Amino acid sequence: MYILTFDIEDWYLSYPSSQIDSVKWDNLEYRTERNTDIILSVLDDLHLKATFFFLGYEVRKNRNLLLKVQKQGHELGFHSMWHVPPQFLGKEKFSSDIKEGLSLMRDLSGQEICLYRAPVFSWNKKCDWFPEVLLENGIKIDSSTVAGRKLAEMVVPNHPFVWDKNGSELFEFPLSAFNCFQFKMRYSGSGFFRMLPEPVLHYLFSKSAYHMLYFHPRDFDLKVPSSPYLPWYRNYMNRIGNHTSKDKLINLAQRIRLISLGEAYNLFREKLAFGKIGIEK
Repeated sequence: MYILTFDIEDWYLSYPSSQIDSVKWDNLEYRTERNTDIILSVLDDLHLKATFFFLGYEVRKNRNLLLKVQKQGHELGFHSMWHVPPQFLGKEKFSSDIKEGLSLMRDLSGQEICLYRAPVFSWNKKCDWFPEVLLENGIKIDSSTVAGRKLAEMVVPNHPFVWDKNGSELFEFPLSAFNCFQFKMRYSGSGFFRMLPEPVLHYLFSKSAYHMLYFHPRDFDLKVPSSPYLPWYRNYMNRIGNHTSKDKLINLAQRIRLISLGEAYNLFREKLAFGKIGIEK
């Protein structure tokens, strides 16, 4: 199962270690819409539907972009308001962040949002309250952790699983990872997808029946700006291999069937293709 997702955020967003303070975002060049339009054009040509996780800041900045994605029949998910991982917010602020973003997206789109992805796939053992907060706010489907990571008393598998506690279920679709000399390579999207040769990607995609693909608008941008606010390696990583992303995605879509997260959720439920895994505190 090959799931196609996009995190809608601009080129300057990064890991917490090099995150630019949000007070500066409005002064940086806005490129989200032009790059998302590239994605939408590719999906339209390929007759594909995907899942788009929107940063709340992006929705506030350009509400028409969310409506454009929705009009083309793609799924909407939430990606936090300000790209801050839940462990740095704490339970109460994380809950407020979820409420604010879901309300914003619901009021604009006219639909309930039940899909979520934490910034940089950051559900880890430092925020064991994470799934409970999602369920309390109507999120049923999540993609916020990475295969091989330790959560409570389990290691995240390289396939979907169910967080089950007291009858409440959160369906988790983790990011795929490949062990390379004890390093977990997140090959199925963004930087590694851009850098790796196409034959290597096809080999990695052939190794498992489950893959979570994820991209950002900047992955398809041939002229990503540089910023003195970012460390040199982030400016470099933002641009390396971007010229290959579009063709690689098209070629992959011509070889395998790419589906949205919602469709994957329905297929997994119908076929009972994964086992229940409960995580107890």
